[in-house]
Amino acid sequence: RSAVHRAGSMKTSLEASGVSAARGDSGFSVCYGASPLRRLVSIARTDIPGGWSLELWVHCVASSEMPVPELGVRATAPLAIAIHSPTVTSLMVTFTLGPSSGACECAELDMEILAQGVNIWKPIPAGVCDDVVLRECTVSNLPPDTWHYSRLRIKCLDSSLWSPWTETAIPALTNPQCPFLSDSGMLNDFACTDGHHCDATVDNSTCCNDHSGILQCPQSVPVMCKSEDCANGKDHC
Repeated sequence: RSAVHRAGSMKTSLEASGVSAARGDSGFSVCYGASPLRRLVSIARTDIPGGWSLELWVHCVASSEMPVPELGVRATAPLAIAIHSPTVTSLMVTFTLGPSSGACECAELDMEILAQGVNIWKPIPAGVCDDVVLRECTVSNLPPDTWHYSRLRIKCLDSSLWSPWTETAIPALTNPQCPFLSDSGMLNDFACTDGHHCDATVDNSTCCNDHSGILQCPQSVPVMCKSEDCANGKDHC
């Protein structure tokens, strides 16, 4: 997943199972420590999800000796992103990253989601979908019964090296909220399943018995219980 290496004030190149992996043309991202000599180097591998899987060699060399020119090489855009597996308030996002992080230092994922009708891209909170080793994550706290789009890019310390956005080609719809989770919108009226409304202060809880049962409770008693102990034992109250 990641490796930490202590080095002098030099750039870092990598090899995995005999394959050269200099940063400019591979799925590795280097993040140097904040000390003046930047002696602590964290390396994340982005081309293999979930871990290294292979033996790793780290070589520290002078910047002038790097085999691939680094300066100005942007991270490549993610190859694909898709959203699926909806619940009432969440969606699963899966994605495939591009082949190279370029000269990107401290690469991280930058994901946003768009709810249809809002027209404002909403950033996903930090710590949810920003680790470059991820290939899927769950986005929560979404509005129900709403179409959503998502987009993803790679962010770096140097914003000029950020990758382009990749957007979902097909939106996903969150599930509709169960009607009984909200009240009828009226202070004392039950909403019955067939569309009829009745005053609970007049007809008590039995008023929906002849109208396919209670769909929503009044605002005065908004919570529908699991047990069928009202409406003469025929409904939830």
